[in-house]
Amino acid sequence: MKLRSKIMIVTFFTILFVQGINCFLGIGFLLNNLEENSIKKYQIIGNEIQRKLNKSLIFGKPLTHINYERLLSYIIPENIENLHIIDTQGKPIYSLKENINEGSFLFQETPAQIKTSEHYNIYIPLEVKSEIKGNILIIVSLKENKVKFLYLVKKSLINFLLVVVFTLPILYFLLTMIINKPFMRYVNNLERLIENENFDELKDKGIDLTPVINIRNQIEKIKKGEWLFQKNRNIHENFDFIVHDSENISHNQSLYKKFIKLLNSN
Repeated sequence: MKLRSKIMIVTFFTILFVQGINCFLGIGFLLNNLEENSIKKYQIIGNEIQRKLNKSLIFGKPLTHINYERLLSYIIPENIENLHIIDTQGKPIYSLKENINEGSFLFQETPAQIKTSEHYNIYIPLEVKSEIKGNILIIVSLKENKVKFLYLVKKSLINFLLVVVFTLPILYFLLTMIINKPFMRYVNNLERLIENENFDELKDKGIDLTPVINIRNQIEKIKKGEWLFQKNRNIHENFDFIVHDSENISHNQSLYKKFIKLLNSN
């Protein structure tokens, strides 16, 4: 496998891994913050409703005598599933839409957010002179958040695919022009110098082939039998030995052993 292909494969999987983690973390961040921002938005709306109702309660008007249609007509957004004003017993005094919940609601003495399988229930106490008169109950459907979340997930996945698709051609071009072509040019130049036996220029490039040349020359001498000449004694002088028992080892055997030892050494 070529160097360029190896780099491409490693880089491709690195991009997939990094982008996959980034996409996964982004989706998790969206999921957490979408719910949190949704609750904060409706808390702000609830606080504004609380402020308007508290003005009426300060003047001694009971919850049952407040004109909710007039006070709340410009505050409540369309995407609220329902809104209730309940007393301390959890009994609805006012409902934005028809109340499909039979019986009473929960009553909360402190602000609370309760999540069910289908809704957010946001409770905001109505308090006058440290006395709680009732609750504002805002019911928000999870359906809207699910739609937003799916849209954002789809957008994140599309961005992920676009990054991968557009990055690979750019990466291929950069690897070819910046890394692969100069590298192959350098390798081809070395091959040319070796073919032409231009050892001096190779040495200038940091490649010293002197040991290889010496070995090759010695092998050529061995093949031609020149290693036995007296002038080339330096080739085999390190392998000479004295025959102690001339009666058991003949001159031919000594020469044969010397030759085998020399071949094994090279």
